[in-house]
Amino acid sequence: MTTVIHLFHRDLRLEDNVALQKAVEFGDAVVPLYIHDTEVLGGVAEGQASLWWLHHSLTELDNGLREHGSRLILRRGSRLQELLRIIEETGAEAIFFNRRYVPWLDNQDSTIARELSIPYKRFRGYLLFEPEAIKTKTGTPFRVFTPFYKACLAGMTPYPPAPKPFKISSPSKWPQSNSLSDLAFLPSGPDWSSGLRENWKPGEAGAKERIQSFSKVLGNYQNDRDRPDLTGTSRLSPHLHFGEISPRSCWNYFLDKQESEGKTAFLRELIWREFSYHLLVQYPDMALEPLQKKFKKFPWNEDKTMLSAWERGETGYPIVDAGMRQMWETGWMHNRVRMVVASFLIKHLLLDWRSGHDWFWDTLVDADPANNAASWQWVAGCGADAAPFFRIFNPMTQGSKFDPKGDYVRRWIPEIGQLPSKYIHQPWLAPKMVLETAGIKLGLDYPRPIVDHKIARERALDSLASIKGA
Repeated sequence: MTTVIHLFHRDLRLEDNVALQKAVEFGDAVVPLYIHDTEVLGGVAEGQASLWWLHHSLTELDNGLREHGSRLILRRGSRLQELLRIIEETGAEAIFFNRRYVPWLDNQDSTIARELSIPYKRFRGYLLFEPEAIKTKTGTPFRVFTPFYKACLAGMTPYPPAPKPFKISSPSKWPQSNSLSDLAFLPSGPDWSSGLRENWKPGEAGAKERIQSFSKVLGNYQNDRDRPDLTGTSRLSPHLHFGEISPRSCWNYFLDKQESEGKTAFLRELIWREFSYHLLVQYPDMALEPLQKKFKKFPWNEDKTMLSAWERGETGYPIVDAGMRQMWETGWMHNRVRMVVASFLIKHLLLDWRSGHDWFWDTLVDADPANNAASWQWVAGCGADAAPFFRIFNPMTQGSKFDPKGDYVRRWIPEIGQLPSKYIHQPWLAPKMVLETAGIKLGLDYPRPIVDHKIARERALDSLASIKGA
């Protein structure tokens, strides 16, 4: 009997899982395996919100495998050492897995392939394209998104996602498995995860429910995606990150939908995800070093008090604080607001974009090594095809434009919820009588702005000018 190990990582699904499909076809028995690698490669350990999601996603994956006559084996330790042990325990003749694309993990897999005595076979499925396959006409990697996007569209080969295996044959004897509690992914102290539980359903079934729900509002996505007060975004990012749904499944699901600007805009966002990985493969240190080298000399502020106020959502700018509080409670933040809070940290507070990157990494359920780093560098103006640093978001204007009635701010900052819409995004301008009627004492119930917008903007531009000759 030929036994094959299918090694899960960020492909926690049964449908359109190429490596799993090939393992079922090749082996008489398949051992589904997940290893929580305790070797922190690239200096990047999972954030706490991501670990919460991973716990529940693995639970759902195990349930799905059991419905197909199988189960999930869990191990904790070195990826290589645990594979050597399980090969010995099962007599496995091959290991199938899907490529991980993160450079230090890719390098680890190349090392493991040389150390093992059985085939260690890699398949694709986390991205629509292999990063090395999309090149400019001169054969170099892209650094600008629009031509990258066009090249992807030109190279797109539509084919249907692979169906779930009908049955996954089990080995005659199962190897030893850790329990999920052994992996200790859930909070060990005070339980801060109630907001995550209320807002999310991790797992493959949750991903399908999310995409079906999103399809109902897809037609106006190009407009509503900028409105945090509306239900206009897909919220698929954590499901895509953990591989509970493949980008190919997303692409094909919407490909047959009626043509609309919303559909085009969403498919473009899937390719933006590809672009982030395209950049990460080129620049493995993207979370640590600016792609534009002159920004190495940028005069960043090191004010920990300011950083703490930003993290807690106590800057005195409602749209910023609402976003930070939404992220803390739900593990997710609306994309438009992500840009606003990132711009505020970098350009109003002059705090290093890497401090924001690290806070997002620990707090977001969709924290992703490519998207997180690429997006922070984009806002900071130091990345590839980045927004210019001198484009400084006015938080009051952003709030009024994209949360016109203040519903988003009222949801996350209830202490100023009684303010009229006219003042909801700048409560410091409200007359004393208006504040009293709303039951607000600025500086007590809600903070005054920690920086003045006009002064902060001028300071940011002066700082930019200081590195222009670098």
